[in-house]
This record gives sequence, C-alpha cells and structure tokens, in this order.
Amino acid sequence: MAEPIIIPLQRLSVFMPHRLSDVEMRLLFIARKPLFERLMQRINQEQPDSIPQHYLLVGVRGMGKTMLLRRLAVELSDAAYKDKFVGLSFPEEQYNIDRLSKFWLNALDALANALQKEGDEAAAKQLDKEIEQLEAIKIEDKKSEASYQLLVARCQALGRRPVFLLDNLNLIFDRLTEVEHSLIRSLITTNNAPIFVGASADLVKDDYQAPFYDAFDVEYLPKLDFKQTLSLIVYLADITGQADFKNILYQNLARLEALHQLTGGNVRTLILLFRLIVKDFTTSDIYQDLESLVDDMTPIYKAQFEEFPPQTQLVLDAIALLWDPCNLDAIREFTNLETGKISAHLDRLQKAGWIQKLGSRKKSTYEISERFFNVWYLMRRGSRRQGRDLQWLTQFLQGWFNKQEIRQILNNQIGNLDNLGENELAYYLPMSRALGREKGSKLIKTKLYKRLIEIFDGDEQKVKDCMGVKPEEINDKWFEEHRIEKAELKFVEACIAYANGRFQDAEKLYIEALPNSCRPHLVWYSLGRLLEKLGRYQEAKKAYLNSIELDESYTYSKLSLIYLYRDKLNDVASAKILFIKTKDFHENYLHEAIFALYEQNWGISAGYWERAFDKMKIEDKLENDLPLSAAVAIKLGYGQNLMALLEATDHHRKLRPFYEAIKALTLNSEDYLRTQVAAEVREVALAMYAYMKKYNDVP
Repeated sequence: MAEPIIIPLQRLSVFMPHRLSDVEMRLLFIARKPLFERLMQRINQEQPDSIPQHYLLVGVRGMGKTMLLRRLAVELSDAAYKDKFVGLSFPEEQYNIDRLSKFWLNALDALANALQKEGDEAAAKQLDKEIEQLEAIKIEDKKSEASYQLLVARCQALGRRPVFLLDNLNLIFDRLTEVEHSLIRSLITTNNAPIFVGASADLVKDDYQAPFYDAFDVEYLPKLDFKQTLSLIVYLADITGQADFKNILYQNLARLEALHQLTGGNVRTLILLFRLIVKDFTTSDIYQDLESLVDDMTPIYKAQFEEFPPQTQLVLDAIALLWDPCNLDAIREFTNLETGKISAHLDRLQKAGWIQKLGSRKKSTYEISERFFNVWYLMRRGSRRQGRDLQWLTQFLQGWFNKQEIRQILNNQIGNLDNLGENELAYYLPMSRALGREKGSKLIKTKLYKRLIEIFDGDEQKVKDCMGVKPEEINDKWFEEHRIEKAELKFVEACIAYANGRFQDAEKLYIEALPNSCRPHLVWYSLGRLLEKLGRYQEAKKAYLNSIELDESYTYSKLSLIYLYRDKLNDVASAKILFIKTKDFHENYLHEAIFALYEQNWGISAGYWERAFDKMKIEDKLENDLPLSAAVAIKLGYGQNLMALLEATDHHRKLRPFYEAIKALTLNSEDYLRTQVAAEVREVALAMYAYMKKYNDVP
C-alpha cells in the first residue's frame, strides 16, 4: 500500500497558486471541488462542432477564483482530456491589453506555454516565431484577424479545442471598445469556437447587461459556511501531516467559529488561519489570533492599497473606517470630495472587486468586499474606540458560538453512530468533553465509548489504547453491556429527530421512551419543548408539570413553564408564583425585568436590565434567554426604551449584534441588518433577529 503524500506546510499557497505543482494542486484543491467537477463535466460534454457555453465565475477577493482556474488548467492537461482540449492560462493581471490584437497574441503565448509544458518544444518555438511576425503587422484590424486565425489554425491542427481560463475578465474587457466586444462575441458564439471560463470579483449590473455577457452562465463563489470551513481545515491538517491537530481544533470550536465570522468565510484567509492554528492555538485570547493574522497580511494588503491613486485611497479609507455599509453622502462628508469624483472611484473599486454595492439603486450602500481587509484596516488605522469595539465584538462572538456548533455536529453523528469507525470516534470524544456538564453531554460520551467497545468486541486494552480515549472516563460495566438501554436509546433518537426537524418522529419516540426510562422527568421536559414549539401549549404545560412532579429539582422544566405561562398562555400570575418558588432563578434579573414590563413599569424593569448587563461577562456563553427577553420587551412595546438603555450604558457597543437585532425587530426591518450593519456583526444579528421574531410569532 502506497504511503500517503504529505505536503510541507510552507507549500500552502495563499497568493500564488501557479507555483504549485500539478500533484500539489490536485491535493490542495478542496474548497470549490463541487463547482470544479460540475464545470469539467459541462466542458467535457461539448461536442466538436458545437456553439459552446461560456462561464463567468463571480466571487469577492480571496474566494478561490484563481485557484479554480488553475485547477481547471491542470485537469485539462490530464490524459483523459488533452486529446480534446487545450487549456490556455493567462497571468492574473493582463495590464498590456488595450486592443484586441494583444488579447489574441496573449492567447497564442498561452498556447505556446501549454505546448512547452507538454514537452513539444519544437511546436512552441515555431509558434514563438509566428508570434514575432504577427507583432510586426502595423494595421490593428489585420493584426487582430491574423492572430485569431493563427490560433484557430494551430488548435485545429492539434485537434484540440482551446479553453480560455481568464482571471479578472471584466477588467480585461473594460479596456476594449464596444466594437471589439461585438467582434469577440460574434467569434465565440459560432460553431467550434473557443470556450471561455472567466473570473470576476464583482458582477457590475450595468456591465453584465451588455450583450457580450449573454453567452455566459454565471457561477457564484459564496463565502464558506462554518461546516465547510471546518472540513477545509481538517483536510489541510491531514495532507500536511499535523498529528493530534483535530483534538486541539475540536476543543476550540467556538473560538474557530468566531474567527470564521471575522474573516468572512474567505478561502485565502482561512489558509492563513490554518497556519496560525498549527503554529500556536494554545492561548485563549481570540484578539491575539486576529493580531497574528493582521501581521501576516500586512505586507500584502499594504502593497495592494498603495497601488491606488491618492483619491481612490481616500474613498477606500472612508468605507473601511465607517465599517458599516455607507452611502454616497456619508463618503462625501468623510472625504470632502465632490460627488462626481466619488462615483468614479466607487465604480473603479467595485469593478476591481474591492467594494460591493448593497440594497436598491436609490438606497444603495457600499462595503469592503474582502471582510478581513476591513478588519485589518480597523486594527491598523482605526481609532482607539473602534479597536475597543472590535475587541468587544470578538468576545461577544466567542460567547455566542460557544458549544452550539459542537452540539450540532455531535447530534448529527450520534444518529449515524453505527457507521462511525475507530478514527472518527477518536476525534468526537474530545468534542464531547468540550461540552463540559451540559445536559446530554454525558449520554453522548457514553454512546461514543460504547460504540468503540462494540468495534473492538469488548477488548479493554484496545479500547484504552485508542487515540482520544481517557481510561478514567470508562465505566467497567460498559464492557459487559455493549449497548445502551433500549429506552435511553429511544430518548437519544428522539432528541436527534427533534434537532433535525423531524417533529412527528420525535414525538412518537419520546412517548415510546417514557415507560422504561430511568429519567422520565427529562423525557417529559423534552416532550414539552417539542409540543411548545408546535404551538400545542396546553399539552406542553401538562408535560412540564409531569416533569416537575417527577423531579422538583430539575429547574429546566420550571423555567420553561415560567416562559410558557408568561409569554404564550398569558398567565403572568402563575408564571410569577412559580418564579418566586424557584429559588435557583429568583436572582435572575432578566425575569424580574420582564415581569416589570408586564406590569407596565419601565423604571423598575430598566433597573433589572442594568443589573443583568453588569453581571454579564461578554466572553461567557450567551444563553438564549437574553434575546428571548428582548423579544418579549419588543412585543410589549418597549423596544425603543431598551435600545436607549443599551446606548446609555454603552452596551450597544459591548453587545452590538444583540443591539442591532433589537433595532431591526423594533423597526420590523430585516433589510436594515442586510444593508446598514457591518458584515462581522450582521450574521449573528440576523440569527438573533430570526430567533426573537419567531418567539413572538404564533405558530
């Protein structure tokens, strides 16, 4: 069996994918693999004499467009395709193109490079001579026509169709005239024409409406979500031979997700983040992580920024420092430039992929497209106040993401436990430890261990020698059992069905688990939550009461019943009585604040809100009762009061995503979050907004 190929860490290319070998490119290309496979399938389906389909890849800077074009070039040179196609790769920036003849001459150069790489030196040298002869032609139209005809003739002689792989396509064709656009369009929409795969950092609507782009299918490269980010980082660890990496990673998932949020799901930045994790992920200060990434990116970002003319730098500086999406008036006030000049700079920056436009034409706002550049700029150039805001945001995000992602991943895998092998279990065990003493964490860990025991057929030594195992966590009785009690298994299956939205299955499984469960109070509580979610409030009330009757010390049932009485059944008196009896929650200031609002006493409520904020540590896990309490306050008509209180106590900065969610719900405007709030704040604020809105809505 062949040894796995390990790629040295320093070979991970961030800005220069062209320096990677074909083998390295195949191994390292993972983030956009589904899109790559789809494009290759469609290209390969082109018949020899067809009018080809062309493709435009659209994604902000750092989303993997250049890497995707390079991967297509590598694949097209493979034996399976090289008899049909020849990939023509171009420099990322083709600054010399100011007329059509130069475009075709560059294509001939790309063909010569492809032939040379394949080992056909004679054909490459012959083509070089012919290119020299073409360059001597003085009349532009003749030079352009002759260059294109030579390209067609050489490709026909090879029996291979050219596939143009063009980075920054919009910038290339911006330099050509409308007549030249029409000519290219007529050439690439004929039988047996070259296939164009272009990439652009932005799709400027006015440009895209031009007839030239009619022949293109647009494929968007969105930001990576957290699941994709996690998969990418784990994959990079595997192919670079990072031993024990996953154990470190899975115990820092909240921190990683906060960093994912702050880096914008950007493929390029995530590779740098991976290097950081490998180098040093032992401290718990997420702001230090950001500072390390800023140091890594400074030479590149600084050089790119300084390439712009001074006035363009002024406009970019304004957008970055304003942070939230800003309109033309805000930029004018910040820069003191004339509106016409600002518009010209905005157009240039948008076409270059540095900024993107949000909202409608009349109410459009602008923001930096590569979000980590904005974070970098704030940390390098922002005021002390902005630096503090960013620190508070990092703490808030880590608290918000704390354990949520771990729980989701483990819930998904527990349902697939019988298919998990030794290696997967060895990595999920550290994740289960990260949940600490959370409800259900012990049961999850038990199931993981029992599956491991089952795999090794009860061999105690093999289990204890397995990576990720802590012998002191193993109960000797498990080796005699091999399986969880049937009723407990039903309960776990019910919880998984609930988490995955299969509510009918979950209800059936909860009921089946009740007769033989050793913890029926927990089953009744879970059933109550399900029934409440379905809007069956009276049934939910009975379930919570049954849970409390079986175990009065289980405060989750009491707390849920308080919420149900107060916010869904309009029985505030019963909620207050139960709250007073429940000593564990008697000092819960958020409850006191909401009860005061039901009594229409904002003064008393405000005092309790302030105490709740003062007691709260931003970096701690943020429980759902914070947005839930805000949702009730808004429903009762106190949204503006709560916003004013947050502003007066500076918590609109310390808890900014929470504040913005309150503002959006008070305004009843999701669009406010999407077009007027910084992207780093926006996603979590949208999640809070959706949670609060759903809580206030009647199922």
